[in-house]
Amino acid sequence: MRGGHVHVVPPDRRLSGRWVRTLLITSAGERDDATEVAWLQAGEHYVDLRGPAGAVSAGFAGRLAAHEADARWLRTIDLLPARATPDQGRLDVHGDDMVETGSDGSYVEHWRRTSRPTDPVTAVSLRRGDVDAVLVRVGDHVGWAQSGAPTEVSMGRLTAHGVLIDRSSRAGRPDLQVAWDADRLVVDGRSWSVVDLEGASDDLVRRRSTP
Repeated sequence: MRGGHVHVVPPDRRLSGRWVRTLLITSAGERDDATEVAWLQAGEHYVDLRGPAGAVSAGFAGRLAAHEADARWLRTIDLLPARATPDQGRLDVHGDDMVETGSDGSYVEHWRRTSRPTDPVTAVSLRRGDVDAVLVRVGDHVGWAQSGAPTEVSMGRLTAHGVLIDRSSRAGRPDLQVAWDADRLVVDGRSWSVVDLEGASDDLVRRRSTP
């Protein structure tokens, strides 16, 4: 990314969107431009799913918060064991490009935003008993994650027939069905209490009509 970048700190609106990783550089100089990584950010909420083509090796979701001048990914849901150190880094944005530099200096990630500024951006955090969940929509891209057994992180697209899942940590995961029932969100027939909602509630379940 060339000059003219802007350092951003959550909850800056410029972070909202669908981001795909184009390059990872480790402190040892190793480079990875093959792993497929998609990150959906809607306000404070996010869902992140990654792995080699056709597979899932990691995924997490929760809130993106500020930690001094850096961003910190608070992982409410994580497919992997809890990290020993916080997941945080510096974010520098230039248009639809962003560079993330780990606070510990262990990595640099290059990202490209693939959504449009006019796309709907909305998210909700949910709870059912002791299970937490996050649902994020950016444009027609949807991310879903829930804790418990089994923990799940999935991504798909919102269509007129529901959310068609195209990548998931859950083998054979059927398409996601989402609907409102008064002030509760029903996902795959299970009713969830809403902890926090960002954006328009209808955007979680309905596509925008084409003029």
